[in-house]
Amino acid sequence: MSKIKELPKGEIPSEKALFYGIDVLSNAELLALIITSGTKKMSALDVSYNLISKFNGIEGIIKASISDLIEMEGINKLKALKIKAGFLLYERNLLADNQDLLIKGKEHIALYFRNKLSSLMQEKTYFVIVNRNNKVEMIKELFVGTQSTVIISPRMVVKEVMNYGKRFILIHNHPSNVCEPSEEDKMTTSQIEFLSCTLGLVLVDHLIITSDSFYSILEEKRYSYPE
Repeated sequence: MSKIKELPKGEIPSEKALFYGIDVLSNAELLALIITSGTKKMSALDVSYNLISKFNGIEGIIKASISDLIEMEGINKLKALKIKAGFLLYERNLLADNQDLLIKGKEHIALYFRNKLSSLMQEKTYFVIVNRNNKVEMIKELFVGTQSTVIISPRMVVKEVMNYGKRFILIHNHPSNVCEPSEEDKMTTSQIEFLSCTLGLVLVDHLIITSDSFYSILEEKRYSYPE
């Protein structure tokens, strides 16, 4: 594997970006700019190629944990944090650009989460805080489960929500692609709705996300995603 400094001058990612514009860089070259440096044996670009190969593309890197990243040669804790920080900034900006998702209809916020969750092999639970005008104010991950289940603590849900707002949507995915809620999903939703009412919170809905449709537990209705 070659060092970046051994590349032809016009092929070094930083110089290439400055001369031609950053848009011409490949994903590996962009990632190399974030990583900054490699090892004695590998350049930052080589490390980038290894990351993309190991995690099956940028999407896999985004979903990888910090501990997953630092297992790779050439990635220490600081570089892993820089990679995660870069993607988190993008996600937060994406959220800021889509604060009217719920105003357009819950199918649009469901679509946002399908793009985020549908390829995962484990269940995850998020809550979305919305204001009185139904604009999205923040999104937070709550629980991570297995391929077939995620344990949701109603008390922890309402405790977390109270730290950020009053109106919220609960969202979790079904990797099995079975859109309908389980009895446990229904019972948990009822418990969260009851606790929310007693504490002055509003559960707007609880959505189940699959790759081809989503389900509103409060409405007891399955929806298709917008085209």
